[in-house]
Amino acid sequence: MKWQKKLKKRQKNFQFKIVEYKKDTFAPEKAAHILEKGGLIIFPTNGVYGIGADIHNVTSVKKIYEIKKRALNKPLLILIKNIAEVEKYCVNIPQIFFELMKTFWPGDITFIMDASDNVPQILTGNTGKIGVRIPAHPFLNELLNIFKNPITGTSANISGNHATDTFEELDPDLVKEVQFIIKSNKPGNKSPSTILEASKGEIKIIREGRVKEKDLKKFLI
Repeated sequence: MKWQKKLKKRQKNFQFKIVEYKKDTFAPEKAAHILEKGGLIIFPTNGVYGIGADIHNVTSVKKIYEIKKRALNKPLLILIKNIAEVEKYCVNIPQIFFELMKTFWPGDITFIMDASDNVPQILTGNTGKIGVRIPAHPFLNELLNIFKNPITGTSANISGNHATDTFEELDPDLVKEVQFIIKSNKPGNKSPSTILEASKGEIKIIREGRVKEKDLKKFLI
């Protein structure tokens, strides 16, 4: 197919910035260095590939919106390393969310809550809300334990196009815009994370994903 040949040709031009996890044991350190310099990375998750930047580097975050062609009023998810960071980046946290985090993290639920003042406004899309998740993928666990800040966790695709869990299907227009790509030969889970939102004292299931509504009922009654 033409698009596959196009991608293969472009990838040859960027081999210097593609590493394979876990063949390159220093991949997390290299990715952290790129983020510290304000660069962007594409990384595997237990779902689809994501594109990341240091959440406190507003220039880098703006670049993600730009290359994804994402509307600025759409918030970006952030990936954190532990539950303690929830209280740094979120406020008005329902107690039940902590129980759910301890049960289903890492990986399977994204929680949307009121953002604290530690969250750059651009990430909230001016909604005052932020989505947080501890990722389950071992590469991200290693990276977040090395890097000083959370990173963005949005999918590596042009807005409106399909996201992918396969390296070969990454959009070449995104590939050429990032500074570092971590490749995984193990495909992710095509089922997305479940999304829960706390709003005005209520908890809503925004998207049913890897954690099903029936599994949440005993917590949300």
